[in-house]
Amino acid sequence: MPRGSDSFADYAGLGQRLREIRQWCGLSLRSAAHRLNRHKGFAIYLSLLERGRLKQPSLALVLDLLRIYGARAADLGPVTDQYTSRPSPLDVAGRERVKEVTRMMPAKLAQKLLKYDSKTAIDRRFSGQAPLEPSEREMRIRRQARTWLERGAVDNALRPEMDNLGVLTPSWVRKFVFDYGHRVFSILKRTQPKEGRKPDWRTKSRETRLAEAEQQALAMKVIPVKGLRLIQRRATEVFERMERLGIIGVLPTLEQARQIPKPFSSLFARDRGVGGVASEALIQTLPYDPRVFGRIQGDTAKRMSEAGIAGNDITRYRSWLGQLQRIAMETEPGSEEHRQRTEVELNRARDRKQAARVAEMYYAEFERWRPRLFRKGPAPK
Repeated sequence: MPRGSDSFADYAGLGQRLREIRQWCGLSLRSAAHRLNRHKGFAIYLSLLERGRLKQPSLALVLDLLRIYGARAADLGPVTDQYTSRPSPLDVAGRERVKEVTRMMPAKLAQKLLKYDSKTAIDRRFSGQAPLEPSEREMRIRRQARTWLERGAVDNALRPEMDNLGVLTPSWVRKFVFDYGHRVFSILKRTQPKEGRKPDWRTKSRETRLAEAEQQALAMKVIPVKGLRLIQRRATEVFERMERLGIIGVLPTLEQARQIPKPFSSLFARDRGVGGVASEALIQTLPYDPRVFGRIQGDTAKRMSEAGIAGNDITRYRSWLGQLQRIAMETEPGSEEHRQRTEVELNRARDRKQAARVAEMYYAEFERWRPRLFRKGPAPK
């Protein structure tokens, strides 16, 4: 296989360093050629080497130059160390193969895949593992692209359920919803019947796996059973649509990988008409109304403004109120756990005294809105 642009000849630092050593010795190119016992025209050859335009210089030539300059191989240390720290030619070839696969994919997906490929290649290099063949790297990237696109389809089906809850929905609730949807999709995918293979009585059935996942999710006490089954229905709908398209568990060829976004485009499309109804359905399954969190934080921001807190500080504290929200939801007011967890948050604050005032305001608003939050009374005036 011919050597390409990744060869050492194309690394200009070598020629620059040899020129520096020659000039430090006070020698011209003709003098260097004479000391090498070569004819005068060999000076042109050395000039090409110093300008980085000589293809594949031999190691013997480089060492002979160092010998006539009275230098050591260690004098090339920075140049050779920098070059040898670069990825191997096999790594470079694999990277180019991955770029070719991702070139026709959506920009965000391609960027994530390239970052994933770089990280795994570096991890293998520093762990002493041999670099993967370019075809293996391409195959791994295609699998990862398929996995992320499948997860994206599930997220898109569940996102309308969360969007109408407001941007202030507890982050752990959103994460729980998406994680549970991914788990349901994974179970459906793993238990998909395969042609020519008889079911193994030793393995758990799809229904058993889904029931176990539901029981484990219920034990976390984040969303009741009605909400979990709503999430399961949405993930199942996505799975069935993808199954009808024939893109479940099928490893695409290179040409098909470039076309992956097209069959998935319908799965990523928002259905706002259904989304609003579904979001309201999910809200009704929760023991609290998460839309009230926005009112609590809005009223707290008004109190901060009335107390003379600067606008920039109010913006910063609004992102911090999510931590106080979780404390207020998970602990009893005035309890020791409530106090200790609040102290931890206050110790992290830039201005502890001001943060304590904000926490006091938020907890007061939270208690004022508590009857409405837990659907036990009208909204406070």
